[in-house]
Amino acid sequence: SMGAFGISRYNFDFYLFEKASDLGVTFLQGETVNKINFQDDHFRIETLKGKGISSKIAIGAFGKRSIIDKQMKRDFIQKKSPYVGVKYHIKTDFPEDVIALHNFTDGYCGISKIENNTYNLCYLSHRSNLKKYGNIPEMEEAVLWKNPHLKEIYQNSEFLFKNPEVINEISFEKKSAVENHVLMTGDSAGLITPLCGNGMAMAIHSG
Repeated sequence: SMGAFGISRYNFDFYLFEKASDLGVTFLQGETVNKINFQDDHFRIETLKGKGISSKIAIGAFGKRSIIDKQMKRDFIQKKSPYVGVKYHIKTDFPEDVIALHNFTDGYCGISKIENNTYNLCYLSHRSNLKKYGNIPEMEEAVLWKNPHLKEIYQNSEFLFKNPEVINEISFEKKSAVENHVLMTGDSAGLITPLCGNGMAMAIHSG
């Protein structure tokens, strides 16, 4: 059998976009939804650019945190979360058939191959690490590099992003699957805690 393979969110999202377009789905690109209200058995959706949309059904697929979560005053968004996530794409000398997980103080880092001979390098850290060292590069050198495996990866890789992708306030609080009549899916419906495994597959199934 083929086994597993890696793919970046960039390519996977574009693949889904093309497939949905082929099926006749209309996309509004360059728009951000900032308000959604349910009244008289219909949703009224508004974008930052002032576009209004009426819909019978609304599915919330807006990820871990969004302005919609704040507008809905969801429980988890009211609470502070101490976790920050950081992601890079890199070129490096690393086995193609290995997914590695390396720990460091108050966090862990994973590396796996994606497309075009590149690798996804991402980690989750407690915010106290970042607060102690002030910025991401200094934190990485002071904390992550204490793990010799991570130090070797950092020192012998080409980093393809000008700056890393960073998300703050990652919450593992329980989320409601339906909120204000909106059906939640993926990270909008909830995240599993680190190292539980198969989170991506669970998100796809929820979709």
